[in-house]
Amino acid sequence: MVYVWRERKLVYFAAPATGSSAFLHHLRSNNAGAFVPENNIVENGRIVVQSKHSTLAQMRAAGLWEDAFDRYTKTVAIR
Repeated sequence: MVYVWRERKLVYFAAPATGSSAFLHHLRSNNAGAFVPENNIVENGRIVVQSKHSTLAQMRAAGLWEDAFDRYTKTVAIR
């Protein structure tokens, strides 16, 4: 996932099994940001970019990474 909070210029990468879902639930319940992409991107019946656990490389390959994001603070949960 890439979760973007444009007002705070924050990009958050969710990592599986790190508690990131709880953090994202908090942000979403306070209308702070959104998943990019909002839904999984599926091509030929295969998920090519997940809405929750995508990587920077996947975002770039899919053309979803905006130039403005390069200036945002980027963070990831680590276990």
